[in-house]
Amino acid sequence: MNKPLHWLDFDYDPKTDPNTVDKAVEWLKKEGSNFCGTANFAVFSSDGTHKEKFGAACHWDIGNALNIPAGYRDCVATEIQQTGERKPEFQRGGGDFELFLQWLIHSSVFTPYILNRDDSKSLKKGIVISSDIPTQLLQNLCIIGRYTTEAHAGAFEAFRFFVEKGFLPEVAFSIAFHTPTRNQSVFDPKVRNIYNYTSHCAWGLWGNTKAFNNFVNRKFVGLIPKQTYRQIASIMGGSKLCYEKGTTPPQSTSCPTFINQLLTFDDFRKELSKFRKEDTSAPVIVNPFAPRTTVTVRPEHSSCIEMAEFILPYLNEKGLVNVYAHQFG
Repeated sequence: MNKPLHWLDFDYDPKTDPNTVDKAVEWLKKEGSNFCGTANFAVFSSDGTHKEKFGAACHWDIGNALNIPAGYRDCVATEIQQTGERKPEFQRGGGDFELFLQWLIHSSVFTPYILNRDDSKSLKKGIVISSDIPTQLLQNLCIIGRYTTEAHAGAFEAFRFFVEKGFLPEVAFSIAFHTPTRNQSVFDPKVRNIYNYTSHCAWGLWGNTKAFNNFVNRKFVGLIPKQTYRQIASIMGGSKLCYEKGTTPPQSTSCPTFINQLLTFDDFRKELSKFRKEDTSAPVIVNPFAPRTTVTVRPEHSSCIEMAEFILPYLNEKGLVNVYAHQFG
């Protein structure tokens, strides 16, 4: 997980007053015990005031900035459950939860924009995000912060599974949290539940290999650099980041993903058929929203083992996506 840190390709000019950051940090420490529900956050103004929201279903109200006017929005504080204290299932698992947070806060593409990343005490409750980044990016980071509330322990186990096999954390992140794997209380790498999942996600599973490769290479196509949260609070467009012009991200579980794209390649289909004949132990997926029914396993549905042993190596071998950590130093 030593991928060199570099910022996204826009003119990041942080203007947040250090005093405002201090107030946001103190808010996290003070109000953390009051956090409930799914989303807890506050928008801090350069005039020393702030507006807060507790127990919200999501970060929708980031889009109206809680009525703090343009030009005054200095930063946003939002909950991240670093200790997992509100979700007991995260207390097991040998540090899967911490591994994910270590990447997100200290070595991900989002790291430069987390203003309290060196304050270990406040990080136990949440993060403070710069308002001098494109609004789509800020919204996505807020959503990802909720993964510690909305995803289950199996997602964090899946993240570790891929990282320990030498894949980039960005690859592990894409698969573990944007497929129904995120709904597993106990991780099972044989279940063929890798297909698109978009509910309360920053992205779905990548719709094509180009977008996937853009993400791992930190090429965020579609960023609107001049539309920073300080000036414009509209939250629309985050799911389109990394997609080339003329392509659209999958919007539902039935939408095609990069796996569907690969299935149009004759050599991939043939090799996948051989691989699946060697591994026929994958069970039918149980739909978490309708426990009495099942989801029919389709050719584009994959498992974590299949992804790690065949699909990701194929992407790398064909030069479609750089998937291995060692490729980035």
